[in-house]
Amino acid sequence: MTQVTATLWFFDEPNYLRFKAICEDGRQMPVSYAAWLAKANEKIASLEHGSGMIKKIKADPDDFLLWCKSNAVAPNKLARVRYANARALNPNHSVG
Repeated sequence: MTQVTATLWFFDEPNYLRFKAICEDGRQMPVSYAAWLAKANEKIASLEHGSGMIKKIKADPDDFLLWCKSNAVAPNKLARVRYANARALNPNHSVG
């Protein structure tokens, strides 16, 4: 059985930097989009090599902040994981 893992996918540098700015743990995220992308691609290759599958969830900072507010959670790593999983289960999910 193939395991599906949802991951928040930052589609360009401005999108990534916006998430770094709005997340309370942004300083702990990779310093640049290029560094994040290299790490993300490495993770994907590792998971797919182990017969897993990645579902990339387009990162929308405004929707993420609304989701955090409506779920009473701080914008951090755990929230990003939960948000990606929520979007994977319901692609049309949007708070706004």
